[in-house]
Amino acid sequence: MNLRYRAKRIEGLNFGVNANFMLNKTNMVFAWLDDSLGLYRGYPGAVFLEDQVLFNVDPFIKYTTKNGLSHSLQTRVFHSDNVISNNQSNKGTMYFGEYQIQKKFKSIDLNFTGGVVGMFHIQLLDYMYQVDNRK
Repeated sequence: MNLRYRAKRIEGLNFGVNANFMLNKTNMVFAWLDDSLGLYRGYPGAVFLEDQVLFNVDPFIKYTTKNGLSHSLQTRVFHSDNVISNNQSNKGTMYFGEYQIQKKFKSIDLNFTGGVVGMFHIQLLDYMYQVDNRK
């Protein structure tokens, strides 16, 4: 999904959001039985079932002035949730942002570009937070 709006009252301003979403259900084989008779058969205990949800949301804004100065802010939130058998599940969220400023000097054929980039990530793993419920 891609949405963009060009402001009518403020010339040079546009903003919007892009997004993607995916669901996946599969099995993963980490070890095969052998290289001849067991070809394409998973080793017992080495086949995991996975349900996966992935999505990202990317808001952005850009403003260009009449004298050629351009400001741009692009951000992203990416989330991954992997439910995997045998206590291998994990989930994570990544936050990303980039600010960029650009100035074109036509008289000397020069483009100046500067900016700042930042990222933050949160990861949760099932095996790190196991609880013994055998009481």
